[in-house]
Amino acid sequence: MNQYKKFLGRTDLVKNQVEREKLAEQEATSKRKRSIQQQNKQRFLKYQEQLRSELAARYFHSVMSTGGESFSNTKSLNFDGTDAYLEGATNYALADGESQLNISAWLKLDYTGNGFGYLCSVKPSGGNRTFEVRIQLLNGGVTRVQFYVNTAGNNNRDTRDFGAIAGDGLWHHLMICVDLGRASRQEAKFYLDGEEKTVATAGYFASTTFPSNPSPLVIGHSLGLSDYYDGSIDELALWIGTDLYDDAKVAEIYGGGKGVDLNNLATVPAPTTWFRMGDAATIDGDDITIPDQIGTYDLTSEAMIAADVQEDTPGS
Repeated sequence: MNQYKKFLGRTDLVKNQVEREKLAEQEATSKRKRSIQQQNKQRFLKYQEQLRSELAARYFHSVMSTGGESFSNTKSLNFDGTDAYLEGATNYALADGESQLNISAWLKLDYTGNGFGYLCSVKPSGGNRTFEVRIQLLNGGVTRVQFYVNTAGNNNRDTRDFGAIAGDGLWHHLMICVDLGRASRQEAKFYLDGEEKTVATAGYFASTTFPSNPSPLVIGHSLGLSDYYDGSIDELALWIGTDLYDDAKVAEIYGGGKGVDLNNLATVPAPTTWFRMGDAATIDGDDITIPDQIGTYDLTSEAMIAADVQEDTPGS
């Protein structure tokens, strides 16, 4: 209290001094608060910058790992219809014992006259099939697509007839969704360019699961037979053990008429097996390797040449 002795008897001066000290303390307190606020603001801005950098790094990694915005489709694979096909090095057993299998592929058919060809198959030479997709050109230009399970015959296949799409010079998207656990004659749906073909020509499935018939997966041919796919194929994928009995999901895979990143769709899970065909292919002389984009089941070419990898794709 010594500092106030000179103010004894002068209450007005004492009051003024107390007020000044109070104001000084308030100002000091305000400065401390402003300093703390500024420090907090700087810490927050630094945190925001770090968060933006981390999110940007995560986004870049996502784009590079899934295809994302960097996805492009510039190449497909041509099959001569004579002896060209792709084959896996080992047996393809992923469908064994399953009841659901879905196949998606972009096709440009070059067939002329009556003839058969195979989009894909798992069938040993001379044996029964796990599954098989056969394409036939009928009189009048009608294209028939058949999906087989196990033995040949109407009790193990379903069939749809499409219009004159062979030789029209256009890419078409084919999707076949099979669920052997469904009621008889409701086990399969066939789609062309995102639209379901509802009228079955013949057949149904006696099997309730896909049988085991040890054989490689073959594209463009069926082992032990003399018929080969004639035309181009792009973005062939299989979903096994997945329910795609949904028009909206098929439409998402169709992508409005162009190849899409099948590993990065909104409502459809990644395929079990996906071959981009021309894109991602490796070429050594006339030997072509088509890698599996999901797993490790790669395909190698038979009777093909480097020029069969072509710059012709859906929507291009």
